Amino acid sequence: MKFIAENPAEADRFMGYDAIDWAHVLEGIKDTIGETIQEPGLSRMQSAAAKARQEYKGEPCPACGLRKQTSWTKLSVKDMAARTGLGHMHLHAFLMPSKLIHPTFWGTREAVSNSPPMYNTLNCVHELIVQLILLHRRHFVRGRRITPMMNAVVKDFLSVWVFAQTSFDGILRGSTKNI
Repeated sequence: MKFIAENPAEADRFMGYDAIDWAHVLEGIKDTIGETIQEPGLSRMQSAAAKARQEYKGEPCPACGLRKQTSWTKLSVKDMAARTGLGHMHLHAFLMPSKLIHPTFWGTREAVSNSPPMYNTLNCVHELIVQLILLHRRHFVRGRRITPMMNAVVKDFLSVWVFAQTSFDGILRGSTKNI
């Protein structure tokens, strides 16, 4: 969401991909419980998903069968995180959780090992909550500075997580920058 907020021109592409996500969900519901939406909604959804697949995914390569793009953007999640100042969170807040919730050998091995699979889960969740609050403020209250309560939350985060890899855009160093 921070990438979209900082790159509003990408919002239409992000929302346009929604037809593909809806098609996946509806297919999953149909496969699982045999239910689907009624016509003409089903045909409209299938048509929108087919159109979105053409726009976002293109045709598979005739030689290898792979698509050049598999999502709404050509950027990887790692690249989007880096471009928004959240690159330090990619490993613990995206990559490792993804490997744990999807059927991967690494995730399976970690789940059955004696050691906890993610050491920084609470740190990542805490930072993402603070980042989301700051993003919400930037988007909905433009031109208004950080509130004293928000400043205290950022300071609390940085005092609890003494090894934090974020500064929250330098907000605590007397910055007059609007967030």
